[in-house]
Amino acid sequence: MTHIINQVVRPAFVGATILLGLGTTATLAQNWAQIVPTDAPGCAKGTQFSFWAREGNPEKLAVIFPGGGACWSGDSCDQSNPYSNYNATTGLQDNPTGEGGIFDFENPDNPLIDRSFVVIPTCNGDVFLGDSEPNYKTSGHGKPVEEYELKHKGFANAMTAIDWATTQFPDAKDITIMGWSAGAIPSPLYTHILADKYQDAKVSHVADGAGGYHVDDELDAAFEAWGTANVLKQVKGFETLDPNNLSFEDIYVRAAELNPNINFHQLNIANDYTQEYFLRGLGVDNPNVHERINKAHAYINAKVPNFRTFTIGGRAENIIGGYFDGFLNESLVNNGKPYVVDRLYTYESNGVPALDWINDAIAHKNVANVSCVDCSTAEYNVDLQFDEDNDD
Repeated sequence: MTHIINQVVRPAFVGATILLGLGTTATLAQNWAQIVPTDAPGCAKGTQFSFWAREGNPEKLAVIFPGGGACWSGDSCDQSNPYSNYNATTGLQDNPTGEGGIFDFENPDNPLIDRSFVVIPTCNGDVFLGDSEPNYKTSGHGKPVEEYELKHKGFANAMTAIDWATTQFPDAKDITIMGWSAGAIPSPLYTHILADKYQDAKVSHVADGAGGYHVDDELDAAFEAWGTANVLKQVKGFETLDPNNLSFEDIYVRAAELNPNINFHQLNIANDYTQEYFLRGLGVDNPNVHERINKAHAYINAKVPNFRTFTIGGRAENIIGGYFDGFLNESLVNNGKPYVVDRLYTYESNGVPALDWINDAIAHKNVANVSCVDCSTAEYNVDLQFDEDNDD
């Protein structure tokens, strides 16, 4: 349940309605606030777009792009289709309160614990790379053919949130951009945009997942549907990218070329089942995600020196945004309850904890590339061996 704060607290809130959780005060301090900008184009089906903010150190800012799926055709964008997989709305379901990973403010090991946050959910099916309003038609498949319009306006929504952030936190000197899954894909582009807006700040970037979409021309239909060419024309330095010969890796390369003082970081889980799912949706039969991740890394590394990678074993999806692994516990350890671990704080690869690597990345240190040796299963830096004789 929320209530509307009718009185604007700061000049920076002009042009937005602030929605706060029940029992909070009209301030960002120590609370998550839902911001509803009045000039954003809205979500896929025309509902209001909103994002979330939390005030910490005003000189240290984290801009976060969560996942949320994608679509690019009449069938994949039709949410009555069981194979459609994308968020088409924003709202209270995006509230990060009580989440794990980088949103766990009770954990002193949280690498972003003291930062101010702006969290920008996806709700346009276009991985924040859209500027179009196509008319889609379903293919039927035994049902009546339907036509409908969809707003692929993720870029304008994201820019509305970023413009709000730059006004609300004008003195930020240390900025971290993070994204996972759908939010990982465009994160280099928005890192470039934020670096340009905060030219005196130190900027770091960490993308989680989505590194395995190294395909040939399978993305062409998506870029066309999303209107990605229109987005590139609006971003200084990206205007010359060819939308007809574009890959997600090319976005990394261009951002790295334009920002040689920023290292771009990408984490992946080697056999990510979500990446496999979307590769199949793009028409790739029997995709080998790990192989595609390695090829994508090689493509980027061959073109720019400021790209770093961390690959973990297993088939899970993401790490940083509050993702957990659970283990059934039949012994008396943990009083017989299931054992649950937060991936951000427990995953490692080849003996290197993911958290240590991320901490060094956002501290602007030159981290090494890390890759799993046995990539079939995840590695943990905690003891998950259950002792049947332990009754503590």
